[in-house]
Order: sequence, then structure tokens, then C-alpha cells
Amino acid sequence: MSHWFRLRMQSAMAYRVYVSGILLLYFTTEAQMVISRQSEEITCYTCKPKENNDECNKIAIDVPCPKGTEFCQSMHRMDVETGASVYMHKFCAKPINCTEETVGCKEMDAGGLKLVECVSCCDESYCNRWAPTNHTNAILQSSNPANSSPTLTSRSSLFVLLLCCILSSLHTSIHLPWIGQ
Repeated sequence: MSHWFRLRMQSAMAYRVYVSGILLLYFTTEAQMVISRQSEEITCYTCKPKENNDECNKIAIDVPCPKGTEFCQSMHRMDVETGASVYMHKFCAKPINCTEETVGCKEMDAGGLKLVECVSCCDESYCNRWAPTNHTNAILQSSNPANSSPTLTSRSSLFVLLLCCILSSLHTSIHLPWIGQ
């Protein structure tokens, strides 16, 4: 074999090993993030229903949430006319109770009193210190890709698909003289 031929073959093989390493690192890192997040305990401000956020936080119990509860949820009700708090409840919640559909603000009628109820969820310890009061803070806040909206998963899949397409086009453009024309 000629020196040029061996050098060309080694560089093509090194390129494949390099790309394989990048893909392996990407998937390993993403899997480790999901696994490590699932094994962490979360601690939330928790209180039985109180009149307002300050009362709730004063007596909040500092205990890690039970297994299976990955979110801190806050439910806050206010008088529509005055804006005064009338109800505050904070607790550890399961993922099924914290979705894009379950958070936000909505008006309700409570025995002739017009109220607005705002619900928020978050997945970091003590993230529910503040009371949700409007559509900008009555949201699902998640630092974990597994708890986030499906767009993160779609973006990851799109990235891998795009990377595979680029790699396959690069592979076909490499001229290897020992393979027929």
C-alpha cells in the first residue's frame, strides 16, 4: 500500500470515530441529565390553605416532597374587584397535575364573589416562594427536559436527523480510490 493510500484511509477512519464520539457524548449527556434529575428530591413551600402568600410562607413546612411528586404547585385566588388575596395553597404535585393545561389564570364564582384563580408549577426546590398573580407568572416552569413541553424532544430529534443527513452527505463526498468509481 502506498503512503498516500494509508494516510487517506486513516483520516477517513479517524473522522468516523470522531463523529461517533460526538454522537455518543450527546446522547450520554442528555440521558445523564434526565436520570440525575429524576433521582433528585425536591423541597417545596407547602401549607394548608391560608388567606395569603405571607401567611402561607410563615408556616410552610420544610420537608422534601414524597416520591413521585416532581413539582411545587401554588394555587392562589384573588378577589376580582379588589385584587386582594383570599386563598393560598402550596403543595408538592405529580407531573400529571402540572401541565400546560393545568396552569394559568381563570375567573370563577364562589358564592356570589367573583374570583380569579392562578396556578403555577415549577420543578426546583423552593421555586414556589411567590404567589402567581397573572398570566405572566402563573406558568409551568421546568428545568428538566423530561418535564418540559414536547418541543424539546422534537428539537433533539431534529438535531440528530440533521446531523445524520450532514454526515451521510460528507461520507458520500469523500473520494476513496480503493472503492470503485
